Amino acid sequence: MTQLLINRDHIVAAVKHNPGKLRHILAILSLAADSQNVVSMQEVWYSNDLRVALRQLGHWRTAVALEVLGDAHMAWDAAGLTLIQRTDRLDKLTRLCRQLLAGRMNLVTGESARHRHHTNIKLCGFPLCHARVIF
Repeated sequence: MTQLLINRDHIVAAVKHNPGKLRHILAILSLAADSQNVVSMQEVWYSNDLRVALRQLGHWRTAVALEVLGDAHMAWDAAGLTLIQRTDRLDKLTRLCRQLLAGRMNLVTGESARHRHHTNIKLCGFPLCHARVIF
């Protein structure tokens, strides 16, 4: 079974667990919401109430992923952060990406070995050769 880093079903369960504070997130996740609306998407990424509800339900992976991605996104825009706090947020994102990708980047068996240099091999949507450069 594939595990998702950010699971939509977990977010919906968290909203149902705390509808008073999180009801608006269902509208954001619906197909009717404007995916280009920055404020709406920020509410999902930055909502501390959502993170708390996810943790209460045991969906810590989704909560941590939202926290790391949201904090990194705001690393240079959030007022009052020190340089150390800003770089720490970006460092957490780097560590998250390495945990997700690095273990599979240098596979030398099976299909990966036969087609290692072909750009049609993807790792999390990125061509494998690009992922090696990033990490």
